[in-house]
Amino acid sequence: MKESYRELKQGEVEDKDSIGNALLSAGTALLMAACLKRAVVMFLVEQWRIWVFLVLNLILVAIFFTSNPSSYSDNQSEEPSAKIKQKKIKNRECNEAEKVEKVEIKQQQEIEEEEEDEEEEEEEIGLSKEELNERVEAFIVMFKKQLISDARKRGNRPTPFSYNNKQ
Repeated sequence: MKESYRELKQGEVEDKDSIGNALLSAGTALLMAACLKRAVVMFLVEQWRIWVFLVLNLILVAIFFTSNPSSYSDNQSEEPSAKIKQKKIKNRECNEAEKVEKVEIKQQQEIEEEEEDEEEEEEEIGLSKEELNERVEAFIVMFKKQLISDARKRGNRPTPFSYNNKQ
């Protein structure tokens, strides 16, 4: 009986140990799964711009490959290539002639505006050389008088740039 009690007790202890080990393993696995899930979610949240960029690019690639390029070639094959070339040449010649005319008109308008501006300036000034010289001389005289009055107001105070500083 003692032996069976020991065996029974050892079996219970082993069962309790195995149940404890199983619970510990399951708890660890759940904890790791939760941490992994959180890490994946955080990674996706932080990198959402990259995922959106990739999805949009995949959509564009799908649209590109599913578009039907035969519709483009049908439009081009309706007219022979010689007629198309002739039309392009005519359009270029017309465009070049129009551009040249526009440039010439703009140049003429600019020249006319410049001439008008020069005439207006001459009319505004309207001074002869003698009158201009008299005005210049009057300005010089007034400027000299202002310099003299400033020097008198300053008196004998030393200026920062004077050469006769006494120390």
